Amino acid sequence: MKITLEQMKSMLIDAFNLEMEPSEITEDTIIVGDGLELDSVDTLEIIVELDKRFQIKIPNTEIKPEAFQSVGKLIEFANKY
Repeated sequence: MKITLEQMKSMLIDAFNLEMEPSEITEDTIIVGDGLELDSVDTLEIIVELDKRFQIKIPNTEIKPEAFQSVGKLIEFANKY
């Protein structure tokens, strides 16, 4: 199963109680810092959420900061698994 932009938006909004509309999030939206205003600890929660919602298991050795640069990069990264 490949994760879509809409599915990722829903996961991020729900998991982090973001006060944003899905239309405000694009593939270019930055995850850490500006954009979604998440932090590095939240990236670990994203990994947990990917497993819970989509049964995507990402090995710890594969988790790289580049995967969290933007929503689009995260989707691309998650869809490898």
